[in-house]
Amino acid sequence: MTYEERYSYYKKLAEDYFRENFDFTGVEEILRPINYSFFPGGKRLRPILMIATADFLGLGAENVLPFAQALEMIHISSLIHDDLPDVDDDDFRRGIPSCHKAFGCGYGILAGDGLLNLAYGQCLKSCKDRSDISALTFLANSAGVDGMLGGQALDLKTYDNFTEKDLIAVYTRKTSALFESCFVIPAILANCKYEMKASLKLLGENFGLLFQLLDDVCDSENLDEKKINAVTLYGVDGTREKILEYKNKVIEILNTLGNWDFMLELVDGLAEF
Repeated sequence: MTYEERYSYYKKLAEDYFRENFDFTGVEEILRPINYSFFPGGKRLRPILMIATADFLGLGAENVLPFAQALEMIHISSLIHDDLPDVDDDDFRRGIPSCHKAFGCGYGILAGDGLLNLAYGQCLKSCKDRSDISALTFLANSAGVDGMLGGQALDLKTYDNFTEKDLIAVYTRKTSALFESCFVIPAILANCKYEMKASLKLLGENFGLLFQLLDDVCDSENLDEKKINAVTLYGVDGTREKILEYKNKVIEILNTLGNWDFMLELVDGLAEF
């Protein structure tokens, strides 16, 4: 398959699984904003990366799909909460009113909380052995107070003069932590050696930093000088230099892992600007 065909194939695997397994029951008033936010789901980059990693490691996609769904649910819960007035205060998400604009702030908070709870419950139903529990533990830590949530907490601070150290502290938690799950969870499930897990974790960290720097350049017209942003720190041209630096780091790691053309093409296309 070409890169485009493989990307579409991975995305279809994810979307088909989500539609078949996103059948939660409960109070309709919270399920409506949850479904509104989860479908349509945008690029589905994180599930695609997890399925691609499983494929690279020779692990069947069926083994990672419950974790891919949980990861995407956690990611979307974070977007719902990011859009709230006391966080980033965004009225639109993917071209439609953000969850709190469509349903109200209270339901936005509850929908984000609901997705987090449903994500872990969905994964627990599929856990069969210690590897599954280890994978779920890694996911929970990645999303938790020293992972994504911790990064979001640091991102809420106001800074008079933030440094590169501050930027990395926020971005490795807020963005990289969930990307690490994309690469490490398949390795846990495949019972890979420590060295492979460590390399994939490093890949996730650097991929996440690359992704966030690209996002900063795309959002450079909407800067808050007192909030963490690479463009505020480095300027647009300096951030572009950092993007090339992290792109090269990611490619270097990929080359140590072996022949992974799909990821090399994805990174090359992602980092075009």
